[in-house]
Amino acid sequence: MNLLGKRMGDAPVFIAGSTGSIGFAAAMALAKRGAHVVLLGRNRDKLAARVERLVAEASAAEASVDPKKVETLVVDFADLASVRGAALEALERFARLDALVHRAQLSCMS
Repeated sequence: MNLLGKRMGDAPVFIAGSTGSIGFAAAMALAKRGAHVVLLGRNRDKLAARVERLVAEASAAEASVDPKKVETLVVDFADLASVRGAALEALERFARLDALVHRAQLSCMS
């Protein structure tokens, strides 16, 4: 994996907060460099929409993004049980984790 180079091979990169604009931009940039991106978020439907958009926008920009290398993992970082469940699922689905982009945020309302 070479984050500064042009191609990243099959390096799995987990991106928390990927349904937001900054996380999505990171996912797009890494996918265009060949990384295996795993979009993390709370909402399965929003994640699926982001995958579709990522693949479509990359194709429109004439970048080859393999749809098989763009996956999702549902997790709510405000819920420890969800985090544990997602970690167990990640261990089952992925051989390794090469990088984590943590762009998720928690909001506290008083």
